[in-house]
Amino acid sequence: MVEAYLATLWRFACLAAAVGLGMALAYRLLRRLGAREATATGYAFILPWLIGLAVFWFFAMGFALYLSFTRYSVLAPPQWVGLENYRRLLHDPAVRDAAWNTLSFAVWSVALGIVASLAAAMLLSLEARFMGLWRAIYYVPSVIPAVSTALLWRWIFVPEGGLLNGFLAWVGLPPPGWFSDPDWVIPAFVIMSLQGAAGNNMVIVLARLKGIDAQLYEAAALDGAGPWRRFGHITLPQLSPVLFFQLVMGIIGSLQLFTQPMFVQTPGRSGLFYAPYIYRTGWHELRMGYASALSWVMFLVLAGLTLLVFRGARWWVSYEQADVLMQPGAAVTQARGARRWAWYALVIAGGVLSLAPILWMVSTSLKSPEDLFAMPPELVSWPLRWENYVLAWTSLPFTRFVFNTLFITGLAVLAQTLVSAMVAYGFSRFDFPGRRLLYGLMLSTLLVPGMVTMIPVFLIWRWAGLVGTFDPLVLGSLLGGQALFVFMAHQFLKPLPRELEEAARLDGASHAQVFFRVIVPLMGPVLMVIALIAFQSHWNDFLGPLLYLNRMELYTMTLGLHFFQGSLMGEAPKWHWMMALTCLMAVPTVVIFLLTQRSIFAQARRGGAGV
Repeated sequence: MVEAYLATLWRFACLAAAVGLGMALAYRLLRRLGAREATATGYAFILPWLIGLAVFWFFAMGFALYLSFTRYSVLAPPQWVGLENYRRLLHDPAVRDAAWNTLSFAVWSVALGIVASLAAAMLLSLEARFMGLWRAIYYVPSVIPAVSTALLWRWIFVPEGGLLNGFLAWVGLPPPGWFSDPDWVIPAFVIMSLQGAAGNNMVIVLARLKGIDAQLYEAAALDGAGPWRRFGHITLPQLSPVLFFQLVMGIIGSLQLFTQPMFVQTPGRSGLFYAPYIYRTGWHELRMGYASALSWVMFLVLAGLTLLVFRGARWWVSYEQADVLMQPGAAVTQARGARRWAWYALVIAGGVLSLAPILWMVSTSLKSPEDLFAMPPELVSWPLRWENYVLAWTSLPFTRFVFNTLFITGLAVLAQTLVSAMVAYGFSRFDFPGRRLLYGLMLSTLLVPGMVTMIPVFLIWRWAGLVGTFDPLVLGSLLGGQALFVFMAHQFLKPLPRELEEAARLDGASHAQVFFRVIVPLMGPVLMVIALIAFQSHWNDFLGPLLYLNRMELYTMTLGLHFFQGSLMGEAPKWHWMMALTCLMAVPTVVIFLLTQRSIFAQARRGGAGV
């Protein structure tokens, strides 16, 4: 294992040095060709992203398009078959079921997610004691890893002994079969998706709410407008840019649902989703050409839906009153008397509802096997079985899995944070030809589903001989960061004054020295938020390790949980062990969030005005 770590570290250092050298050479070459200093410097700083764009987007998408017209099994060269793959998928019943399930899930989860984040933000806009604590409570479920969420809700939805059916039976309602009943599979996935709905989206909506000038509400009230009219004519128009952003990103994310279906067993094709079907077709059946065709169909459908959303935005998205936003001391909710106490009671009820699944997860992890399926469900079972954590942890080499995950996550977070800051600095501080076009192109990559490039990127790493190592999970982070992180850093840098940079340049500092000694310290808050989001992404990643790590000694925590579920649950499911492992999986992200929550909410206020 030490050799695997050292090999990846060596290649990571070599690639980082090559990227730095390439930036310096690009600057000198452009200057020798007569380019202005701003042009040479700007292109030098965005060079990592340009390389990543060329390799992992343009080449990968073009190669995926080529493969979609071939029959390719990886074991033999691609064989051109023209439109055969596309004709086949039109008559494939599995494609039809997967597409229908995915679209149904997307419609309900996106709509309910937007409503949930809006409702949570409205509740938490009240200025009252301990409201900061309640905002953190609402946010915490969103940092629970997707793997933990899938396993938790699979346990909650157990027909006999599950928490939800126990509650329904207690109130006299017939309990459904959830994941075991084809008619309830999609509603179960939609309900699962609502855990964490009051997460980042809620924070951004809340930040926008807190920036609406209270004088608008006072003027409307003087004109006789009631609460609902004020909400419809002031609040919603002011929130429309944020809701539009949530709608677009929600559609993109929901159509690529992957992790949760991979951890949930459903009858027949009732729980078959499009992204897992692409993976199964390409990696299990070795039909890479057909999987590439499926990927491109997903891209075309997503592009069409996004275009319709953008076209429709003109009818409901309003940017006309941006000048009244972000006024200090503005507040939306100014409840008084009994109405204030009723509002606060709703805040508490929502917080309890948000934490209920997590509390059930912790409760289950401390139960004995005999108490797991008690009816009605027991919230606390005495004595507490702390040994469950030890037994679950030692059932597989989870200590090694944790070290592997930390190693991958640490390198990837370091690379993405630094590269995103450099690229944002190049876009925000230097005026060079093509800057606006390239920045728009960068943002447009947010709209490209990762499933489109999954197969060609895998083949790139396979040709490099790096499949079966940690390298594919970390080296790519040195080439471009991520568009969302660059956007966040760019929004942070735009309003910052340039006097310190100009003074440093007058003192003889190079652009690299200005970046590391002046810009990076100033960007501390936004870099902390980027690092947190990147940590969550890589710590929770399931698809990447599933594609590239083919030996147990290389497994991450997500792969370890997947293997545990498939091999050690047995005929008598060890839900107490599984919930103990999911609790341990969630601990790092929760702790990091609690340590950085002030920066998250502060950055959300800045980002809420820039969406």
